[in-house]
Amino acid sequence: MELPKRKQNRLAEYDYSTPNAYFITVCTDNRRNLFWNSVETAVDRPENVPLTNIGRIVQQSIKYISKHYSMISVDHYV
Repeated sequence: MELPKRKQNRLAEYDYSTPNAYFITVCTDNRRNLFWNSVETAVDRPENVPLTNIGRIVQQSIKYISKHYSMISVDHYV
């Protein structure tokens, strides 16, 4: 199966190895809610909503980034 062609998502003239802040967005297939158990909200996750197994894996992975990559820090995520 051939994957669909994607548009270029990086600036050709930008040096991504320089220190900077980056905003990263993760989208799920058909915008399915895979990360927390809630029927009331489709956009943001209040702090008291329990995470799914996938949500816990993602949360642990985000917290692990700065331990694995010493030059990278995660300031905030939602």
